[in-house]
Amino acid sequence: MTKKALIIYLNMEKPDNKQEQKERYRPKLELAVDKEYDKRVGVGFLSEGETSPHPDLARLLGETDRDKIRREVFAYVEKAYEADSDKIERGFREAVDGWAGVEDYFYEKADEIFKGYPWPKGDYTGYGSIWNIYPREIEEKEFTFPLETRAFPKWAPIDAKSTIAHEMLHFITYDYLEKKHGLTPSECYDEDNIFWQFTENLNCLIENDRMWEPLKGKLPVPPKEECRELYGRMKEVWDKNRDIDDLVEIFLKKKDEQ
Repeated sequence: MTKKALIIYLNMEKPDNKQEQKERYRPKLELAVDKEYDKRVGVGFLSEGETSPHPDLARLLGETDRDKIRREVFAYVEKAYEADSDKIERGFREAVDGWAGVEDYFYEKADEIFKGYPWPKGDYTGYGSIWNIYPREIEEKEFTFPLETRAFPKWAPIDAKSTIAHEMLHFITYDYLEKKHGLTPSECYDEDNIFWQFTENLNCLIENDRMWEPLKGKLPVPPKEECRELYGRMKEVWDKNRDIDDLVEIFLKKKDEQ
């Protein structure tokens, strides 16, 4: 497979109504496969001691020589992309087709959940990845998604379509909480990470709602282990009226007032 065939970009913006599109902005999402980007993702995680992307790289656990990590990860990615080029291209095309089939539905439901709040403008790019971890960059509007579906006995599979929807929700959620409610973001490693927990749990609540079945199927999505206690309390409120502003007032704003 040629390099040109490997790096494919797709304009996912296909408005049905041109007048409506002028009135309501929707992100122009580009999907891509970029080997160099995947190398950087792998180095980033392995430098932090994260080996779940590929068990073959567990030997690098505890390695402090970043140059060695970089060399070995780069070599691993080069080999993987060469050996699995057909599978990578097939997985990417399936991701493109899968998202194209649900993107309009996704935006409709997002508009309902966020009460017509406008999407933050920017150049949105999703990168297909061979890793099993999917980082996002909120400011840069970049994220990764799997090129191969991971199935589980009791939980919803992790696939391209559901991951793209998950990551896109994060972009509008962060903007909504920051600009509409004046809240300050946090990440999982922060001492006070309630903002991060809230965003992960909100995604999980949405994904476990029946309205999200076209995007991820009927099997449930589990909350992250470190978010479970807050998730249970948020679910009690969500199940009453599915109102995002109620969740914000109870779990973020009242917390700040204490």
